[in-house]
Amino acid sequence: MIPTAVDRLEPDAVLYLLNAIYFKANWTEKFDPDDTRTMNFTTENGTVFKNKMMHRQTRTLYGKNKICQMLYLPYGNKDFGMYVLLPVKGKTTADIIQGLSARELEQQLNGMKDENVDILMPRFYTSSETTLNHVLSAMGMPLVFTSRAELPNMAQGEKDLYVSLIDQKTIIEVNEKGTEGTARTLLRALKDGDEPPKIENFHATHPFVYLIIEKRSGTIFFMGTYCGEDCVQPAKSDGIVVVPHTIKEGIKEEIYRSAEQMPRFPGGEVALMKYIQTHIKYPPTAAKNHVQGRVIVQFIVWEDGSVDAVKVVRSVDKDLDKEAIRVCKTLPKFTPGRQNGKIVPVWYTLPVTFKLPEK
Repeated sequence: MIPTAVDRLEPDAVLYLLNAIYFKANWTEKFDPDDTRTMNFTTENGTVFKNKMMHRQTRTLYGKNKICQMLYLPYGNKDFGMYVLLPVKGKTTADIIQGLSARELEQQLNGMKDENVDILMPRFYTSSETTLNHVLSAMGMPLVFTSRAELPNMAQGEKDLYVSLIDQKTIIEVNEKGTEGTARTLLRALKDGDEPPKIENFHATHPFVYLIIEKRSGTIFFMGTYCGEDCVQPAKSDGIVVVPHTIKEGIKEEIYRSAEQMPRFPGGEVALMKYIQTHIKYPPTAAKNHVQGRVIVQFIVWEDGSVDAVKVVRSVDKDLDKEAIRVCKTLPKFTPGRQNGKIVPVWYTLPVTFKLPEK
């Protein structure tokens, strides 16, 4: 599914570290291809397109809360299964993800019950590629990407190594038979009753979140969002997800979720983290109530390097969210991203950490 792990070897690279995971399993109860039908699928921006929808009625684990419906589809001998979280009316996949802590997820999934369910699920193929440098820097390991990194035992006889790139690529394909998925992570180091039974409808005709979980350990092997046509990637493509958006003055642009060269803040990741921390003004109400946490923000870096369309994708507190957006709007211009040598607009994800000083 991922034919090449590394497109080309950088001449100054000392080593590459790779790990991969491959998953392929048939549903315990397969969907009948004769029941697959073409139906409307509505994206979160209201776009409607035709999609192949698999259909069956079965008895399986089902649940519902104020944010989403939950469905369990087991594989094979049921050691593995896919959980599908479908937003209820008025909610979005972002609402699901914001509340998806490990404890909350465990409670919700354990609360599901056997029900008769009428299932409509799209047949889909998705692909994504993400550079993780800025995410890992924000989580506490920025120095590893700089000349101050200390990696003495990574390569015999080599000194002054640092990590130049951590990149992850994932592909998932779902059809009537089951699911096939693979993920690759690359690290590059450089030197420098009688009544008729009740039937619950689970009709995934709008975006949803899915997780593939090993039952006994609870390990999540894959997790993603299917948002419709915008997410679908033809198998012949180069693996970069292109998402149409309408942002500036109604002009439709192709905004890349990831690019071969991601946008770069002046001075790099460490300088970006320093800028954020020195420009944050801790909201007084949040400080008074000892509210802390990490707000995840996304924004577009346009071809001229400017930041636009700042939004919160994972909330902590309304005041912290507002401050995170304000700070991001003040960011100076980035070096823009590039795809196939061409400057392109790219979505950039940035964790903004709010932490009160210890007394």
